[in-house]
Amino acid sequence: MIKLFLIINNLGKVRISKFYENINVDKQNDIIQKLFELVKYPDGRKSHFVKDKDGIYDKKCTIIIRQYASLHFIMIIDQDESELSALDLIQIIVEGCDTLFENVCELDMVYFPDKINALIDEIIIGGCVIETKISEVLQSLNQAQEYEIKS
Repeated sequence: MIKLFLIINNLGKVRISKFYENINVDKQNDIIQKLFELVKYPDGRKSHFVKDKDGIYDKKCTIIIRQYASLHFIMIIDQDESELSALDLIQIIVEGCDTLFENVCELDMVYFPDKINALIDEIIIGGCVIETKISEVLQSLNQAQEYEIKS
């Protein structure tokens, strides 16, 4: 199960955060701060996969990190999920954002977080991956937008 999906920039500003378990806000902020420190100071780490030995979220979890330009995409998964599938899922979300915004940048996430959240919500629901075919996801988003325009 996916526990957390997070997008932060190089300065530690959260652009998108999705917690798939009920955690109080103080604990969420603590987790985000520790994840930013992990990203900011990699200590020679070259891998996209980090075992959560320090208990940032849960010692049984794995942290998946992928950087695109100035944005860090972070996902925390439990031991039942595949690390490579999670890394691929980050790639699918980035490709979806690129298609949605025609070459996405950080400003798109600042000005249109609702569109990014809708995209992620079409892919991940309750920590489970529902759809990975980006054409289906974008079609669903377009239908929802058309419905809003008609209303």
